[in-house]
Amino acid sequence: FAPGQEAASLLVNPYVDTISEWQEVVSVTILSGAGYLVANACTVTATIDDLLPCVAVEALEPVAVQNPLQPGAFLVRRSAILDRNVLVRLRAQGTATSGVDYVALPSYVNMLPNQTTCILEVIPKAGANLSAGSKSVDLVIQPDPYYTILPPSLARVLLVQEQVSFAAWTERYFPESATFQAAPPMAAGEGSTTPSIWRYAFGLDPYQPGDSSGLPVLTIRDGWFAVTFREPASVVGVKYLVEVSEDLITWRDGTDYVERLLLPDYADDPEKTLYRSKRSMDESSRQFIRVRVLYEQ
Repeated sequence: FAPGQEAASLLVNPYVDTISEWQEVVSVTILSGAGYLVANACTVTATIDDLLPCVAVEALEPVAVQNPLQPGAFLVRRSAILDRNVLVRLRAQGTATSGVDYVALPSYVNMLPNQTTCILEVIPKAGANLSAGSKSVDLVIQPDPYYTILPPSLARVLLVQEQVSFAAWTERYFPESATFQAAPPMAAGEGSTTPSIWRYAFGLDPYQPGDSSGLPVLTIRDGWFAVTFREPASVVGVKYLVEVSEDLITWRDGTDYVERLLLPDYADDPEKTLYRSKRSMDESSRQFIRVRVLYEQ
């Protein structure tokens, strides 16, 4: 203790191994010595818990198509401790109804020793009513004392009736366009400047895009600069590139700079999504964010 110092800390750093052990105890006792008196509470203890398996879930195939049938898929992943069985408890939720819109998922998976992954297919049922738009299936890992949950602990698969290419979408809504182009002009006579590729990519009303939401909207959420927009599950051949910048010259994308979040705010509109900068407003007071629609014909 330095002069005037009233407290000091002792860190207990356990060795990491893969051996299954009972809970262990570390005791520290203050011994008698010259220059100080020992109070009554001279012994304290700390417990060391056994290292637990770590589990997470992600959407391996984030879209399940009814016609023609194309299942979606969740991937349950296990890491850290691999030498034992682990029973992972699950809960399916979302706007889709289990057993009605899709084949019911199990409420648990039992991962065998050294098994690191488990795939669960999401199969739309033939009688599911998806004509009004997509429905969501959210898979959540339930807490359990026998494992540690790592992010992400929730993943989403969207059910859609069909997937339509931009060419087929253009032919369906604007058949007068004799020649298909990668970015056809706005349809004549509708009084709007919204490009057709935006209407397709963001799930807008083909004829009255101004009456529907889905275009990117900038927001500050809990101190983070973000953008929300719609990613329709029925769209194919489109990539949404979200980029951030601090000077409008250098733009950066990827998981080091931008992260995608699933939020309960959009439970009734599961195709709405939010991307936020990984630098908070406290770290950088000047930020810009944009969404680029990249189409592969």
